Amino acid sequence: MDNVDYMIPLPKWVKPSKYAEMSGYTVDAIDSKRRTGVWLEDIHWTKAPDGKIFINWRKCDEWIEEVWVPHGKAV
Repeated sequence: MDNVDYMIPLPKWVKPSKYAEMSGYTVDAIDSKRRTGVWLEDIHWTKAPDGKIFINWRKCDEWIEEVWVPHGKAV
């Protein structure tokens, strides 16, 4: 039998608790970024029809890369 690898695409939107696992941010830090407008609704986070909050981890990663300054030098 052939050894076949399957690619399973990652979801674009994840719950804050999952993004906390992925990123190292606490759920409180994620909620703070959302509530204070650091992360924008419908870009970095959204509210599903059932009222649950979801995080677009790809856009949040882009945000991290935009503001990341290695060793005090602008990228």
